[in-house]
Amino acid sequence: MIKTVLKIGSKECLIYADENPSALLIQPIDSRDNEMIAEEIDYISENVTIPFAIVAFPVESWNKDLSPWVADPVFGKEGFGNGASDTLSFIKKELLPQIDFAEDIPIILGGYSLAGLFALWSCYQTNIFSGIAAASPSAWFPGFVDYTKANTPLTKTIYLSLGDKEEKAKNPTMSKVGDCIRELNSILTGQNIETTLIWNEGNHFKDPELRTAKAFTWCLERINNEIKTMKKLILFGDSNTYGYDPRNFLGGRYAEDERWTTIVHNALADRFDVIEEGMNGRQLPLIEYGYFTNLLTDLSAEDIFVMMLGTNDILLTYNPNVELAVTKLDRILSYVKENCKAQFILIAPPYIKVMEPEMQLYHECCVEMNQRFLELAKQYDITTFDASEWNIAMGSDGVHFSIDGHRNFAECFIKSLEKMTAYSLAGLSDH
Repeated sequence: MIKTVLKIGSKECLIYADENPSALLIQPIDSRDNEMIAEEIDYISENVTIPFAIVAFPVESWNKDLSPWVADPVFGKEGFGNGASDTLSFIKKELLPQIDFAEDIPIILGGYSLAGLFALWSCYQTNIFSGIAAASPSAWFPGFVDYTKANTPLTKTIYLSLGDKEEKAKNPTMSKVGDCIRELNSILTGQNIETTLIWNEGNHFKDPELRTAKAFTWCLERINNEIKTMKKLILFGDSNTYGYDPRNFLGGRYAEDERWTTIVHNALADRFDVIEEGMNGRQLPLIEYGYFTNLLTDLSAEDIFVMMLGTNDILLTYNPNVELAVTKLDRILSYVKENCKAQFILIAPPYIKVMEPEMQLYHECCVEMNQRFLELAKQYDITTFDASEWNIAMGSDGVHFSIDGHRNFAECFIKSLEKMTAYSLAGLSDH
């Protein structure tokens, strides 16, 4: 796990990250908690198999920056401010845009004591958090339980914990914490939120790092189970699947949100683990090509493998040979029929557009190739989508999709998938 210190705004944030993390943990801390974070990470790493990253950011005024609204002092003379909104805004508008993780990575917000309360309050304000890890949260905070009765959290899972001696505190307000957290647990359960309430040994100050680590671990386990059970949708193709931008002579790439694969990913994220496998210059693979066969054999009957190839088999030669491309596809489909448990979809790619006279031959070969592909797939009883019917707008080179072409391709693909699977994908245009 790699440690980084990154200044975001006025805050020096600690980042610990595994390679290719599948989940992101966010935790507010005070200046004394730096060592606590390292102990948390050790515990989490020993108890989960999912790679993760954690970002810990400092809180200057604990009572002000983590409190959802103004409240009178409960202990000492310092009252509570209403800085939680600003702290949440920092996470959303400054912290998340600055860290380099996948855009759709599941995020768990958590913390200890008042930071746990902040995490709980935050999940009522935004739906960006997949889980909340509230370790010994300040559930006694004036008005908070009543607030939860009148509102609904926007997250999937919530972890609650408390020390078994915390409700025995001499402070009359803080001694209500046991009743408050029991009631909170009951409210969340009644709202069909996946929640748990764990009782730890000791008072509020016993093993805060261990309690917080357990909270994050529980949330990570929920995410890991979800990843394992989610169906895979693999999009395997060439430069049009990669998102090559023909406007850039040196081989650029369209912005992530302009590519058809990302549009599909965002639209189907709650139903599929969409895996983008586009590569510039890719031709129909030989069966001896291990990467392709490994992808196929790792799939289950619930998964879907989509392949759109063939254009480069025609384009990257002075003497395009349709028969050779068909022979390669014949071997692929024969292998698929014998070895692939997943639903296999063959997309016959859009035709090369004639931009110059010398492109006429390549266009004609594409037309013939697509027709032969569709006929061959029918013999093997393989599902096909004919993208030549989708009227995809091409870029200036006549080979690669324009931005509008990517958008149109995504829409047509989703409609075809809906028709094939009978999934109700209504409302995808809102993504």
